[in-house]
Amino acid sequence: MADDPERWQLEAASAELSGWDFHFAEGATAGAMATRLDELANGLIRFREELGDYWKRVVVVAISEFGRRAAENGSGGTDHGQAGTILVAGGTVRGGRIYGDWPGLSPDRLASPGDLAITTDFRDVLMEVLPAELPPRARERIFPRYEKKRELGLLAG
Repeated sequence: MADDPERWQLEAASAELSGWDFHFAEGATAGAMATRLDELANGLIRFREELGDYWKRVVVVAISEFGRRAAENGSGGTDHGQAGTILVAGGTVRGGRIYGDWPGLSPDRLASPGDLAITTDFRDVLMEVLPAELPPRARERIFPRYEKKRELGLLAG
C-alpha cells in the first residue's frame, strides 16, 4: 500500500514555522507570541493525530537558532538573546518535565547584557535523540570535535 508509513523509510525531516522575531508588540496571552505558539501547538497536535500509533516511533525537536532577552524592550518586544527553549516530543520521549537548570531572572543570574544564561548545550539534546545505532564516527561527522557534556535522559528505553 503506497500510503503505508512502514514503507516510507523516512529517517529525518524538517519543517519551518517562521515569524518568531518579536522585536515589538510581542504581547502576552493574546499577543503575537501567543498566536505563533498556538499555531505551533496545533500543528504538533495534528501531526501526532495523523501519525496515530506510528507516533511511538517518532521524535520531534522544535528549536530556534536564537534566544530572547529576559526583559521586554521599549517597543513591547524582546530582542535577540543567547538562550532559548528546545521542545522535544514523541512516543519515546520521557515528557512532562523540564530538562536543564533554571538560572533565574535576577540580574546577577543573567548573562551579560540581560540574557538568560545557557544551561544546556543544544548539541547535548540533538545528540541524545539521534538513533542509538548510529556509530560514533557518524556522530562525529554531525558535530565535529564535540564531546557531550551531560546525559539528559530524554528518551525512554
